[in-house]
Amino acid sequence: MTRRQLCTFGGALLLLAAAAFPTQAADITLSGTDALGETSFNTGLHWSNSLAPSAGNNYFTGNARLRTPPDAASYTFAGDSLTINNTTPYSDGLLYKGTGNTGVITVPNLILDGGLISHANGTGDVFQLDGHITVNSASQIYAKQGFIDVLADVSGAGGLTIPVTDDNANTGQRIVTLFGASTLSGNIDVSGKWRLADTGSMLFDIGANGVNNTISGTGWAEFNGTFNFDLTGASSTPGDSWSIAGVTTQSFGSTFAVGGGFAKSGDFWSDGTYLFNPLDGTLSVSAPPVSWNVDGGGNWGVGANWTGGNVPAAGVDVTFGGVLTAPNAPATVSLNVPATVGRLTFSNTNQFILSGPNTLTLTGLAQLSAGSGTHEVSATIAGSSGLTKTGGGDIILSGANTYTGLTDVQGGGLRVLTPASVPGNVNVTTGATLFFQGDDLGGGFNGTFAGDITGAGAVTTSATLTTETVTFSSAKSYSGQTNVNGGTLAISNANALGVADGTAASRTLIDGNGATSKLAVSGNIAVGNELLVIEAREGDAADAVQLTSAGNNSWAGNVKGEVGGSQYNIESTSGTLTLSGLISAPDSGVRNFVFSGAGNVNVTGKITDLGTDADGNLPVSPANAVSSVSVYKRGAGTLTIGTGTNLQDDFWLGDTVIEEGTLEVLSDGASNGELKSATISVANGAVLDVDHFGTYALQENQRLSGAGTVRATGKTVAMYDDNSLTPGDNGIGTLTIQGAVTLEGIIPVVAGTLNYELGNATTVGGTENDLVSITGTLTTIGTPTLTLNVTPVEADLASGSYRLIAHSGGTVDASGITPQVVDTNGNPLTIRQGLSVSGSTAGQVNLVVSGNEAALTWAGSPGNAWDVNASANWSGGQTFYDLDDVTFNDAAGANDTVDISTTNVTPGAVTFNSATSNTYTVTGTQGILGAAPVSLTGNVTA
Repeated sequence: MTRRQLCTFGGALLLLAAAAFPTQAADITLSGTDALGETSFNTGLHWSNSLAPSAGNNYFTGNARLRTPPDAASYTFAGDSLTINNTTPYSDGLLYKGTGNTGVITVPNLILDGGLISHANGTGDVFQLDGHITVNSASQIYAKQGFIDVLADVSGAGGLTIPVTDDNANTGQRIVTLFGASTLSGNIDVSGKWRLADTGSMLFDIGANGVNNTISGTGWAEFNGTFNFDLTGASSTPGDSWSIAGVTTQSFGSTFAVGGGFAKSGDFWSDGTYLFNPLDGTLSVSAPPVSWNVDGGGNWGVGANWTGGNVPAAGVDVTFGGVLTAPNAPATVSLNVPATVGRLTFSNTNQFILSGPNTLTLTGLAQLSAGSGTHEVSATIAGSSGLTKTGGGDIILSGANTYTGLTDVQGGGLRVLTPASVPGNVNVTTGATLFFQGDDLGGGFNGTFAGDITGAGAVTTSATLTTETVTFSSAKSYSGQTNVNGGTLAISNANALGVADGTAASRTLIDGNGATSKLAVSGNIAVGNELLVIEAREGDAADAVQLTSAGNNSWAGNVKGEVGGSQYNIESTSGTLTLSGLISAPDSGVRNFVFSGAGNVNVTGKITDLGTDADGNLPVSPANAVSSVSVYKRGAGTLTIGTGTNLQDDFWLGDTVIEEGTLEVLSDGASNGELKSATISVANGAVLDVDHFGTYALQENQRLSGAGTVRATGKTVAMYDDNSLTPGDNGIGTLTIQGAVTLEGIIPVVAGTLNYELGNATTVGGTENDLVSITGTLTTIGTPTLTLNVTPVEADLASGSYRLIAHSGGTVDASGITPQVVDTNGNPLTIRQGLSVSGSTAGQVNLVVSGNEAALTWAGSPGNAWDVNASANWSGGQTFYDLDDVTFNDAAGANDTVDISTTNVTPGAVTFNSATSNTYTVTGTQGILGAAPVSLTGNVTA
């Protein structure tokens, strides 16, 4: 009985416990990724409980992908919460796949805990996200392929990143827009595009000097809503400031406002203690600035020129705003009295110039700001607080300044006109640029910048520099890009260009097209892994040197040619410049690397014909769409190619043109490393040095030409009957090969050629006939099959033997060489003389010409046709052959019309000689070609 009562009592206790403590919400995870066309947003497809989301449960994506329904309807997530917590970068936690621009995706409690929300549908589809978003840790909202409109309020302490989109330059698409209220206390980093709608608001928590959450980044931002500041913990010391909005490209619309008791005063917002400046995105403890009130220039010390009628007191902020109109610009404001300011702001696209004779002293913030346009301060700047440049516009410093402390370029451009304009060190933040400025007349920055440069911003020699030289003789520490757009940037310290990590982020670029700027290296330095980008030159600047070296210097980074023109120019004036990186150019168009100078260049890396990535490296699966890269050697120095491999991808595939000096090719010790160029041309006086090879082999279908020297002393040059050999530099000349030559028959698909220009006498070489002179032996292997193309440059071939090749060996087999006479365009001619090639005389390969051309007189009819070996319209019933000498006199009687319509004719000589002043009319669709002399007596109409 007692036991029964106890059980009943126990049962009652259990019921009470169940009633007092209801079932806790379950944590449901996404166990699989939604494939294209699938969605678990409102289904149980991939949830761990296999049920559609419902109240009473919390849902987590993990590293799986949750897609929204792929249609234009509106949907609300039914769970208590949805946490996006993927940890794999760009593994989407929530992926929008809806359509149209009317549907709304509502998540009442969306938690971002290191996750990513992404738009991955068409650009015309708008992702409208409503509900509430809590950001617990660093997360991303990615408008990858279209608009994301955040209708929800946003809170939390985590940071938020807006990544670069697929079309970041287009500011009319792929924007994240906040329509709700953000009380987020973390930072927002905008690399892509962000807009604050006019209904939206953002709260910034202000603490001690410089302590606050911000929105910043290298992207684009537009603010049309309201900024609110929580000033509960803010300091109030005059001069304290906070960077609120620092996106590289940012603007504040007409509906922008600052809440919480701030009122607009000119361009600024103030509550009497704190001032927000939209021109540079800063909040500070200061009164509204005093503004210039004249549409034009004037004296600083005249009260009537300022709002309020008083000259600015020492230490106040001063602004030169929208009062200046274009017709009155530039406007010069003269410091007729000394001036002291905490911040001086230019807020006008029209130019202000602040000139002396008195000094401008910076105090407090020591800030010069330009919201837009380019403005100049030529007055001397003094002070002990350094100088901070803010805003997206540019400021030129042209005076001899005496201020001390760091020059901090936080936005836009700071342009330095003289070495005395910036004393000390400079910091350049991401998105900002330090310019070394010119005046287009040679009066710009010319001298040494001795200070350090830090930061991740850019350093640029301006295109307005012409003959000036900017010298970096000491190490710099910046990690941003260097742009050589004008003048000369001279470096004599291995670390003068800052961080050298081999990436495009820290690369050095030399401008192309019509620019004449250059980078000069000296001091026997070894530049590290600095990516050098050279834009191609063209027009009058085609030959303007871009990289010049004096002394024994080296460059370890890649050299990446870029588009522009077609030519890249590298010079060594003395010593040796060693290039050990990969040298490349775009895989399109004509791309010529020109190496020049009396000094030497040693390429221990590679010159490739393949396109490369942004860092100048080969992609995983490179493709060669066009064999576009050629190498030209100019100047007395030596260009050494030390690639030493047999891989075609390690070489350029265009032409190799040795105009001057020596091009030396090194082997790997095992006869690998021959050039892979389609054509190798060695000009008179120039040298191709291949004597580092035991046997240097011409490559498949390769062409060798010129009147210079191939140096293979004591070694062998191997040629094959798919190669082509052309002595002479676009004229008569002798190609000399120092060493032995083998010529091997390999039964090629397309036979190679020997291309000669011969005169009307059999003189050996000289100025009369092309010649290949081999100092060693010539040996044929098998029966080489070649075509000999002979161009009779004097329209005549003598009967006898023309020396084609002179060598020091015995007889050779020339029976596979087929001779033909061609015109200057390479078209075969039909001649009456016989041709053969003989190697039966030791040390010689000869063209044997038998017979002579004929001397013909025009007889006319039938048809008055002048053709080749067809119509017997010549004296004695003969037909014409190319190279015959022809005369037109009175023998033809009335047949004075000559019709050249069947084919072109190439006579040896042409004489028109009529004793009766007959007129000859030469007509037809073809013509008279060649170098035949023409003698005229009488009348000729052509």
